[in-house]
Amino acid sequence: MELSLGALAWLFWQLCPLLLPPSARRPYRFDKLTFGAPVSSWFGYPFHLYIGHFWSLCAEEQFYVIWPFVVYQVRKRETLVKICLAVIVLNPIARAVLSVVLSPQLLRMELFYRSLPTRLDALLIGGLVALLMRGPEEAMVRRLRRPLLIVSSVLFVALYFVFTKVLALTLEGSASNWIGVFGFTVIDLFAAALILECIHPGSVLGAVLSWKPLRAVGMISYGFYVYHDLLHDLYSDLAHRISARYARRLKRREGRLGDHWHLDESSFESTANSGICGAQWIRTAT
Repeated sequence: MELSLGALAWLFWQLCPLLLPPSARRPYRFDKLTFGAPVSSWFGYPFHLYIGHFWSLCAEEQFYVIWPFVVYQVRKRETLVKICLAVIVLNPIARAVLSVVLSPQLLRMELFYRSLPTRLDALLIGGLVALLMRGPEEAMVRRLRRPLLIVSSVLFVALYFVFTKVLALTLEGSASNWIGVFGFTVIDLFAAALILECIHPGSVLGAVLSWKPLRAVGMISYGFYVYHDLLHDLYSDLAHRISARYARRLKRREGRLGDHWHLDESSFESTANSGICGAQWIRTAT
């Protein structure tokens, strides 16, 4: 319940700029909490607890507030498949419309990237895979896994070259217009194909990823996700205390990599979201 309320609060925070006049809007994201005076005075500057990376958990929790009720009400597998397909097709169209209607400032806030309504296709692609795997379409889905891997990979690379090289548009990570409109869905389809390849009997990739040390890392990886960025200020402070010269060099390197991080994170999170949804359905089926 607490997670669900937090998720709904996050959704309100993401969408509340739409209710403000243009002059009051600013590119601000609620991504950190400031500690009180005793802690901050000990460090000598305002010390923060970074929570911005929880956006993906919030989107997932928002989805699981809604989707179980849809499944409970609809129940029929064929109808659920149609709902998934409709959302997957309509979501990029909706993002395209919003990319024209919304202000560039809102788009730079990564509204498409971080809000559930514009990322429903990522989660429902996983749900669609699981639904199809539970029906007569299973054999067809298994056959299409590798062609889908190839097509989605080639399509994303082609989109990248067309928009950045031919049209010379600036690459702004997940805030890039073409990534927000089309790229997310292509990445999600690639993730779905990758999951299908992993769970296919006799899959070499599945065998590699089932290696015991990797599975051990996988069992604790979610904990790394939760804790890795909470104490960002503490890590920075320790680096400065150990070697200010090293810390400055690290900061410059972070700046150079910053433009690429959001795109990489988008790929990872889309894979994780599709995988979580698909895994939940498949686990229910078995």
